[in-house]
Amino acid sequence: MATYPGVGITQNGQRGMEHTPSDPMQGTADEPQNSAQLSEDDQQRLIALVRRYKDQWSQDRMVLMQRCLENLEFFKGNQFISFGPGEADFFNAVDWMNQGEHAQDADDKDLYQYCNNFYQMLATGFVAALAPQVPKSKWMPENAEQLADVTTAKAAQTLIGIIEGQNREQSLLKQQLLYLYTTGAVFRHTRYVVDAERAGTTREPVFNETETQLAPDRYHCFHCGATFAAEAMGLDGRHCVHCQRPLGDDSFFPAEYGPVIRQVGEEEVPNGMVAQNLYSPLEVDCDPAATTLRQSPILNLEVEVHVGALRAAYPAMYDQIAASATSELSSNGSIDRIARQQVYSQTGLASSILEDQRPTLSRTWIQPWAFDLEDDREFGERMRATYPTGLLLVSTGSTFLSAREASLTKEWTWAGTHEGFGLFPPSIGDIVVPFQKRYNDMANILHEFMDRCSSGVTLANADLIDTKSLQGKPMLPGVLNLVKLKRTGAPGAVRMADALYQFQFQMHDEAFRYLDKLAYNAQMFAGIPPQVYGGAGDPSVETFGGQQQQLNSALGKLNIYWENLKEEHAKADELAVNCAKDNLTADMRQVVLERGSEFRNDYIRLDDLQGSVHAYADTDQGLPVTAAELRQRWMDLMQAAASNPLAQAIFDDPTNQEQAATALGVPNMVVPGAAMRSKVLQIIDRLLQSEAVPVVDPQTGQPTGQVRPTILPDKAIDDFTVLKQVVRQYCQENSDIPDNNPAGWQNLLAYFTAAVAMETQQLAQPKVPQQEIDDVVNTVGGLMHLPPQATAGNIQGQVQAANALIKLADKLSN
Repeated sequence: MATYPGVGITQNGQRGMEHTPSDPMQGTADEPQNSAQLSEDDQQRLIALVRRYKDQWSQDRMVLMQRCLENLEFFKGNQFISFGPGEADFFNAVDWMNQGEHAQDADDKDLYQYCNNFYQMLATGFVAALAPQVPKSKWMPENAEQLADVTTAKAAQTLIGIIEGQNREQSLLKQQLLYLYTTGAVFRHTRYVVDAERAGTTREPVFNETETQLAPDRYHCFHCGATFAAEAMGLDGRHCVHCQRPLGDDSFFPAEYGPVIRQVGEEEVPNGMVAQNLYSPLEVDCDPAATTLRQSPILNLEVEVHVGALRAAYPAMYDQIAASATSELSSNGSIDRIARQQVYSQTGLASSILEDQRPTLSRTWIQPWAFDLEDDREFGERMRATYPTGLLLVSTGSTFLSAREASLTKEWTWAGTHEGFGLFPPSIGDIVVPFQKRYNDMANILHEFMDRCSSGVTLANADLIDTKSLQGKPMLPGVLNLVKLKRTGAPGAVRMADALYQFQFQMHDEAFRYLDKLAYNAQMFAGIPPQVYGGAGDPSVETFGGQQQQLNSALGKLNIYWENLKEEHAKADELAVNCAKDNLTADMRQVVLERGSEFRNDYIRLDDLQGSVHAYADTDQGLPVTAAELRQRWMDLMQAAASNPLAQAIFDDPTNQEQAATALGVPNMVVPGAAMRSKVLQIIDRLLQSEAVPVVDPQTGQPTGQVRPTILPDKAIDDFTVLKQVVRQYCQENSDIPDNNPAGWQNLLAYFTAAVAMETQQLAQPKVPQQEIDDVVNTVGGLMHLPPQATAGNIQGQVQAANALIKLADKLSN
């Protein structure tokens, strides 16, 4: 991927689908490669077209923005806020009452503003319940009889794993779930970008074209055909240095020069990648009445960016790009902008001055049939003829930046909470907001009561007590608090009970239980009961079965959202693979860790991405399982293995043993046979990269027709039982190797055959060396058969010899 200085693109033409500081736009917006052959009048007509579409549903969007903002502010804990009539700005109701003409009543409005944020608690519980596992897709070739389609379907699973790793799919999933809870919908943009910040860089050679001498001054001898440099003639005149014949003027050829491309150094080249980003309804605007993305005439994406970053992506448009505090693409564009900024505000109020100066970058995907909103048939037909699949319009305010042909449905996917409400359905958190408001109000009332009224109010009879003597004096328990009584009656006629009266306020216990009911009902209405995130369930349900039934019912509700996410992920995966097919210019590679400590490169070859495939949601994948639940399942299976033959057979597989050890989470646990399994898998990788070696007869020097593997098993070290099991399982799981790599397959079979032969020899050999057996039999056997007369009637030696032979027999049998 070498680059040429001053050109700005890679040698293989690598370009992203959007401009970045690493892949800036070349030239101004009016140049054909950037304006897509649009005249200045057409550029402004397209911007006006987008504005007309956005104005059609601007009132509905105002309500949508308020709903989404309120949910997001409640999640942040800014829960004492309200919208002004017809406005998008929040204001704090209590602070408003304490300002201006209402300031005189500030003491009466000095209420608590405690936030007991169970809205956020339920949101995090919802995210935690569905985030442990990323939805998986199944890949199918478009035509099972086309080899290219089948090959691409097999490569797609590895490719999507690389793409998900580059985009941190686990984090994207958590963001998706949070948007579903707070805004009800989430949009995903999939495209190819060249960006050093996201994809990194690669050191590549830099070439330059220089004028270079291709051939020196030289002579050619027409007699012997020799050609030699002029310097080789020496001082003896113009004679051929080989045949010594004299050379004429026609034998001289001057030096030749020409341009030559040569490497002059190296530079950091930004890498490309399939990038995915998630957006909420605050950033994405489209037809709210559309039930799918393809039914919306436009999709408008607006984000605020630093003016420096925007100028770096569009350097030729430097002067036209300026800091701005407004958005001009619709009548309520500035309100949308304020709403997006408030998400990052800690108070939910006005944002910082620097934030207000960020220009709004607007990107709009226009469907080919959407051009006909204008009452100009010629304009619509001309646009469709030039952009048959649709158009991407990039602008900031009314300033046109670039345009290119683009299809909305080939770059965008959508997921929502419910069907039948268009692209902006109700969020999960909508139903929690009223409960949270009532909970906050009631909690503050109770706090106010405990602070001001729990001790009652003491009334004093001013005719009997000098109240000035009590003013500001603390009434401490256990202390003599002197009270001065006025002399208004006869001595002994004035009682303390007549002078002071303590009024007690009543607060029923039901008020305190009401808070618990509000929180519990919010969980039930939202479908996120305490069992989902490990909390205590309904206290009236005392049995484990009842609690489990409640949990199963809640999980059934959560499965609605999980199924929607699975469908969106499958569509996004298909877009990502097709995007890689269309834009990759080199093989992809990632380093993966296998078997705990082994690293290897995982490649995706461009030749494997020439077919057509489709992605489908994995219907077998249920709700995500937490690590604790997975650990418990393995422990239950291990206990069942003591008496269940099926469970025993499962643990006979070393792969299952390793997965169980990982799930149990015991540090440094050694799985029997794991080291041998890792060794065999490494050898298999090496065997498949080589060809088996033919066996040659040492006497004749001719091939015997047999082969031996490039790597032989180790008779003294290897565990042949594990070796055979690993090779068999590998061959069963990779049945396509004989077709794709017949030489490597033959090498692997030769390794397996050699292992079986070595194991057979090992079992056939006696467990006691033959020489040891022969020595014992010959020596001890002769002694055992000596007659008693030869040993003076003592047979002790013969008995010992017989015992030695018996021990030898036992040793051989064992």
